[in-house]
Amino acid sequence: MLNSSTFTATLNGETKTYRLIGVDSNGNAEAVKAILESLTKITITHDSMIHKKNDTVELIYLWNQDDESMSNMINLQIVRQGHCDTTYLGTSYAEHPNIKYSTYFVQAAKDSKK
Repeated sequence: MLNSSTFTATLNGETKTYRLIGVDSNGNAEAVKAILESLTKITITHDSMIHKKNDTVELIYLWNQDDESMSNMINLQIVRQGHCDTTYLGTSYAEHPNIKYSTYFVQAAKDSKK
């Protein structure tokens, strides 16, 4: 685990560094690590815009199981549970290339503070 939103994992025999879209890197890294380590079957998807932060970091949405319902998005669960803030707070959407689920992240961040 590199920080709360970036981690290295080996999938299908290939080791890559991943960055969770919408999850702020300043958060509870240990709680996020525990969530990630508890997953047994995951699905990775990308937003429609940018798939890589640079040559080494792949930007992803991480889903628990095969069901891509909002309740199964790990990125969103991390924000909703208050382990991290979302990158969408306090900035304009124009600054974020990947905004497919941004409204869900903003609502989850608000709900986590209740």
